[in-house]
Amino acid sequence: MEKVVSLESHLDMWMTDTCNRYLNVLTELGVVDKKKVSKLSKQILGKRNEMLDEYIPIFIEETFKLLENKDVETKKI
Repeated sequence: MEKVVSLESHLDMWMTDTCNRYLNVLTELGVVDKKKVSKLSKQILGKRNEMLDEYIPIFIEETFKLLENKDVETKKI
């Protein structure tokens, strides 16, 4: 269980950083308006956090189910 919590924490940090970088790139390219992003930053961050809170645990749980599956055979390449 400790591995699950650690992986979830790392994935959350990485995805948060990725979302922030993506929004910054869109802003710098002029795809989204800087003023509007600034004005709506709390809502944007709230939506990002909701998404991460919902999907990261599902991804981690399903990944560990796959990794713990004894029926799956792994081969060395």
